[in-house]
Amino acid sequence: MRIVVIGLLCLLGLALTACGNDPEPTPVPEPTVAPTPAETPTPAPPSASLINTGKQLSSIHGCLGCHSVDGRENIGPTWQGLFGKTETLDGIGPVVVDETYLTIAIKSPSEEIVSGFPDAMPSNDLQVDQIDAIIAYIATLK
Repeated sequence: MRIVVIGLLCLLGLALTACGNDPEPTPVPEPTVAPTPAETPTPAPPSASLINTGKQLSSIHGCLGCHSVDGRENIGPTWQGLFGKTETLDGIGPVVVDETYLTIAIKSPSEEIVSGFPDAMPSNDLQVDQIDAIIAYIATLK
């Protein structure tokens, strides 16, 4: 009889613990596993169509009035060899010219100025896909 009472008390204790104040169990986060290099997707190179669109947009929107594509100096930095290059920005220092930098430079031209060049680039209303196309074009100018 004593064993039965002890067993009932244990069951009652377990039931009370399960019905405590916390109505929902605390979720246990799933472990995050970084993809292996073989699983990491490689972005596809930009299509010829996207690059051509970027070339057309840069002409239509007047970019080529200040940026050369052949290395000649102009009001703004040349786009030839620009992508992947390290530029020094006024008040910031060296940065690598990549998609992120170029997106900021195009969207907010006065935010980051390349040392030795004036703050002369006008603001614009280019859409994200247009900026992506211009960046794809710039990246081809080796």
